[in-house]
Amino acid sequence: MTVAVAVATLVGINVTINKHSSKNGYTALAGQTAVRLTAFGWCDGMDPNRFSDPETIDSEPLPDGATIQLRYSRSAQCAWGKIINGRAPDKVGIHRLSDGKELWASTGAYPTTNYTYALDDAGVQSKVIGCDSSGCTATPPF
Repeated sequence: MTVAVAVATLVGINVTINKHSSKNGYTALAGQTAVRLTAFGWCDGMDPNRFSDPETIDSEPLPDGATIQLRYSRSAQCAWGKIINGRAPDKVGIHRLSDGKELWASTGAYPTTNYTYALDDAGVQSKVIGCDSSGCTATPPF
């Protein structure tokens, strides 16, 4: 395993260690550790509906009554933003702190829920930004 981690580090690949999972496309024999190699950024721009374990990490209200959420998949190590009861010109964005990459989504004229696409969050922090007509609010980084 040390060799795999060293090689992965040299080529810029994240190594995810999982001791007891086979549902993510890799399996370990009893008493062994499975290693999955994925390039950082693998889920950038991915629809978060593909993740089987979404959870809300934090939420913040906007002055107009909408709520923004920082959503996360622990198995995929990907984060995205969601806005609930937003109305134009409300928008939500996910911001990765390590490189400043952002993805945004807007809402329509009537109260709607929308979400951004995902960003890879393995080993880094991201935050969600929500904006309405009075300004912007952000969740703490996770």
